[in-house]
Amino acid sequence: MNNSFWRAVGVNPHIGNIEAESLEKAVQIAFSQKKHLVCNSRWFIDIKGKFRLFKFNKITYLAKEITEEKANIEIRNCLIAKKRIDSKRVGKRTIEIVTPQKISAKTKPKQHHLVSRYLGLDLNNNVYSKTPPILTVDECLSMVKLFIENGISYRGFLPRNIVENKNKIYLFDWEDASFSKQVSIDSFDHLWKTNFLLNWSYLYGFNDLVHGLQEKLNIHEPLPEPPLVKYEKTYKLITGNNNTERHHLRNTIDEIVFGSELPLKKKYNKFYIRPNDMGHIMADIFPSEIDVLHDMLSVLLRKQNEKIYTLNLQLMTRLLFLYYKEIFVNKSIPKFSLKYYALTPILLILDDYVVKNNYIDILKRETLDSSMDQISKTKPQNSVTYLYLQNKKGLLKLLNKMLRKRVIEACPETQPKKIKINSIAKYILQISKEIYTN
Repeated sequence: MNNSFWRAVGVNPHIGNIEAESLEKAVQIAFSQKKHLVCNSRWFIDIKGKFRLFKFNKITYLAKEITEEKANIEIRNCLIAKKRIDSKRVGKRTIEIVTPQKISAKTKPKQHHLVSRYLGLDLNNNVYSKTPPILTVDECLSMVKLFIENGISYRGFLPRNIVENKNKIYLFDWEDASFSKQVSIDSFDHLWKTNFLLNWSYLYGFNDLVHGLQEKLNIHEPLPEPPLVKYEKTYKLITGNNNTERHHLRNTIDEIVFGSELPLKKKYNKFYIRPNDMGHIMADIFPSEIDVLHDMLSVLLRKQNEKIYTLNLQLMTRLLFLYYKEIFVNKSIPKFSLKYYALTPILLILDDYVVKNNYIDILKRETLDSSMDQISKTKPQNSVTYLYLQNKKGLLKLLNKMLRKRVIEACPETQPKKIKINSIAKYILQISKEIYTN
């Protein structure tokens, strides 16, 4: 499997068999053993260890650890969607809503899992394999139309939540879906449009998608504005944005999100986690404030030099697979937490930008320790990155200065006196003091 994160780590895809009295017991065993972690995807990294992939009674299952409340919402929404669109046709294929079963382990505290038959790799793998999906852009747009005509708002309609074969299109992840009795184009709101364009542009042309929404589905601005989500609330808090109009706020945030997470303009042969997927990884590793900061800094660097941004993206990818190589291949525990290592490329952007040759030298290193040592050598002793890696005095003061400067650069409408970056600075300072992995 070329162009694959786990191949780069050195892990060969393997789905282990579990002998157990029941599926419930098999799920318990799967979550008690790391060998059943999901490592067969080209791109997916289960940062929080919430998923397991295993065989039981000759059937392959995918299981997800989840709260009981979220499990119930997922199943309820799947059943509603199933009644409305299951078995409907798109081209020559039929839609199938994948409805998982809830399995609750008799443990203290009680654990809940959603379990479904494993149906294969998702469409997001096609981005990395560079293989066009069977699903065409016209069929993709037709599915959006189908959702709208059936009163379904499904922001989870993304490549990573779809598995296809020559006969069927399987749809997953209905937790955030909503349903209405009345058919209305208003079900396609601003958030759905942002998620749709950002993620599907990795398989189809961005302009083709925009044109399709406007001309084929008759979707035009302004769109309905749902309540703010966590990312948006965090952005508003950091920047001190008091604008009460969601439309204006979201347009401002769209500039940040699209500027940081759309596909790169140039194609690169070396493997890297794509910007939109890296955004999801940042959200899994860090609190929301760091996730937003990463997008802000990425916008600045991409505008200045996309080649350097790409090298920073490759560095983040490399630190991730060196970290997991230490665990899965070397069978040892990394010296620091994943948060510690993953903050470093972010801080390199926060500082004065690192030049191309510095990145190339860092990317040649074969271990986490040597990578960190090389990064330290590239930065002057009065830089955020150096003070962070060496846990030196003066870090908090410099962080406050540089964070404020970069937020103003990324968000020109920001009022400097209202910027709130203290919690970000304190978080980075806390991580810099790590000695061993949490």
